[in-house]
Amino acid sequence: MKETSKLNPHQNYIDAVRDSASIDPMPTVQNLAKNTGLEPEEIVHYILVQWAASGSEALMATTPLALRQLKEAADASDIAKVRGMVNWLLTGL
Repeated sequence: MKETSKLNPHQNYIDAVRDSASIDPMPTVQNLAKNTGLEPEEIVHYILVQWAASGSEALMATTPLALRQLKEAADASDIAKVRGMVNWLLTGL
């Protein structure tokens, strides 16, 4: 566990965002745009809407991925990860 995660309840999310910086999602977005006839901006907007709604969806779905991951983190006594996931789930409320 990183020392900063004790200071910032969002550190797991921050780390994940920074870790993703080496991956360029635009080739996939551009291929989707090319194959569907949609604009890349429309696809990016859709992706963001789906991501933003996934917290609420996770609360309503049966055994959603987020709930399974939360259980795994709790079973592993990874309190920092549990806190980060709960904060993420509650962000949309």
